[in-house]
Amino acid sequence: MCMLNSERANQSIQQLSSALQQLDPDEEQAEEVRGGSEDCFTTTMAEEDKAAWSQKSQSEAGDSVTTQKVSSEELEGMKQRIRVVVVENEKLHSELKARAVDESLKDYTIRNSMVIFARMKIIGLIFLGSNVCTHQEKLKVIYQAQMESLEAQVIALRKDLSVSQRECEEVKLRLRHREKQAADALRADGAPRVAGLCLKCAQHEAVLAGTHTNLHVQAIDRLTKERDELLVALRTVRASQQEAQQREWSACLQVKQAVEMAEEANLQKARVRETHTHTHTYTHRFNKVIFQLPLPRQPMPAAQGTLSPPLPTAEVSEMGTDVAAIPCGAGGCGMQVCAI
Repeated sequence: MCMLNSERANQSIQQLSSALQQLDPDEEQAEEVRGGSEDCFTTTMAEEDKAAWSQKSQSEAGDSVTTQKVSSEELEGMKQRIRVVVVENEKLHSELKARAVDESLKDYTIRNSMVIFARMKIIGLIFLGSNVCTHQEKLKVIYQAQMESLEAQVIALRKDLSVSQRECEEVKLRLRHREKQAADALRADGAPRVAGLCLKCAQHEAVLAGTHTNLHVQAIDRLTKERDELLVALRTVRASQQEAQQREWSACLQVKQAVEMAEEANLQKARVRETHTHTHTYTHRFNKVIFQLPLPRQPMPAAQGTLSPPLPTAEVSEMGTDVAAIPCGAGGCGMQVCAI
């Protein structure tokens, strides 16, 4: 906006100076035309009308003198206004230069802060990734130790279960053999004899056998309970294994996300560096062009006329627009880095 206002002020000053230059030749031409017309009229007039014509010419000359004075006063007033406008334009140019320098310094500090923040963010992400990796390795070691201990327990319980099943089969075979012997004896004698023994002896033998079978039944019950407990423990181990796998998968996803965020931060850092180099080159060129510009001329006195101040070249205006547009891109990159 400041550059547009300065350009408009320069255009208005040029228009005023051109209008003043046009006013001077118009007045000279009007005076020449008036003098020529007066000479023609004085040669053609008669002698008897010389007195009246002289009075009329004197009145017209007085009017022309008054109009000339008024026009000269207006001209002086316009010249003074033009001088005031020129001084104000020079002040605006100096203010614009000071503001451009301040804005360049502010943008440089903002870019430095953004680069430092991006570096700190990247370092934090790297430390986070290393901590996640170490935690994942510890979990793997603990999980491996638990799996080995549980597998050893399962192997021992399977051995006990196989031994108890063998004992149970042996007891069942003995019972079948004795039942078969009792049935054969009953068919042969018809008396209630068991394996060639009397009823009391057979009952006593049955009581002893019942107690023996009760012990085997208790052992079988105990083994079935242990088997059920082992199955429950195996289910819990499988559930814990699945949970550990899920945790490992989530940790892998977190590491992947951290790596992606680090890559994005590196890209943003590269973009910020590129914008920084562009702004540095543009500011260097802009300062070089400003230092190469000539100094503003001193205002001439009223007798010699007024000169318009030196206008900025097209290269200076282009550099100003480029420098004004670059901080916007740098600010956008800084916001993206902060968001990451």
